[in-house]
Amino acid sequence: MRMWTGLYPPQAIFARRRFKRVLLNPPCFDAGSWCGAGKLWIDEEDNEYWLTSRPRMAFEKRGYAVEIYRSRDGENYGLVTWLMKEELSALAGKRVQSIENQQLLRDPLTGRYHLYLSVDVAESNIAGDERRIFESKWETFLLTAE
Repeated sequence: MRMWTGLYPPQAIFARRRFKRVLLNPPCFDAGSWCGAGKLWIDEEDNEYWLTSRPRMAFEKRGYAVEIYRSRDGENYGLVTWLMKEELSALAGKRVQSIENQQLLRDPLTGRYHLYLSVDVAESNIAGDERRIFESKWETFLLTAE
């Protein structure tokens, strides 16, 4: 058996892991509801943590918004803003069935924020219908702000 020869063995990264707490609760506690697909961005310039999330309430309200949270310590987050899929539909001029994933970054040269959103723009909501899964149509939208 060959031993690890790098600087830090991969097994050691989480060797002392422990669960601390749930950061974001689901919008409700019904089956099929959650707050997920989160992405974390650490703003080293302002010493802040930014967390994006996608809430969902069963099949009828899947990926209905993107939420953006901020923290100074990486554990206690406050909601800064959110964007509903209906607002996104109006901005893009296309009906958004679901926001599936997201990533927030800040351009180091301009200071502008970039929010990348993976969205389902199929003609109808086909969530949960295995026979129609191939009708989904995925696009990536980009929103920018100061």
